[in-house]
Amino acid sequence: RVVHAITIPCSSATHPSGALTLCDTPGFGDTAGPEADLANCVSIYRALRDCNSVRFVVLLSSSQLGDRMDGPQTLAVTLSDLMPNFAVDVQSLFFLFTKFNERERNELPFKVSMRLDDLISQQVAHTDPLLILLQALQDKLTANRGVCFLRPLDDSRDAVLQQIISIPPIVNPQDALSSF
Repeated sequence: RVVHAITIPCSSATHPSGALTLCDTPGFGDTAGPEADLANCVSIYRALRDCNSVRFVVLLSSSQLGDRMDGPQTLAVTLSDLMPNFAVDVQSLFFLFTKFNERERNELPFKVSMRLDDLISQQVAHTDPLLILLQALQDKLTANRGVCFLRPLDDSRDAVLQQIISIPPIVNPQDALSSF
C-alpha cells in the first residue's frame, strides 16, 4: 500500500496554479489490521511533510458511520494523532460522503447532533477527538461548506474541486503534522 499522487489540471479559476495534486491514500481500520494502519500512517506523513499546504478529504459512506455515529471514532483518533493541533486543524477537513440516499442525507445532521448530545451527557473531555470531529462536521453541515454528498454521475469535477479548495489549508504541514 502506498500513497498515489495524481495531478489534475483545472481551470485557473479553480486553482491559481492551474493544477491540483490529490493524494489517494489507503483507508484505516480495514481488514489488513493495525500493522497496516501504522505503515499507512507513516507513508501518509512522509508524503504530506513535503507539501506546501494540505487539505484532507475524508471519504465516508453511509455504512461507515454506523447507526449511532460510532464509525468515525477510529478516524478521529488517527487524525488527532496526525494533527497535534486537531481542534484547529479539523477545519482543514473536507467531508465527502458517498452512497447516501436522500433519506440518509437528510438524517445525517440529526444523527450528528444526537451523537454530540450523547457525548456531552457522558461528560467527555472537550479535547476528545470524536467530539471535536463531530462538532466540526455539525458546523460544516449547518453552513453547507466543507461537505459534499457526491453523486459521481451528476456532479461536476471542477465544482467539487472548488469546494475542496475553499476550505482553509494546513500551511507548512511539515511543522503542523506529527509522525506519530
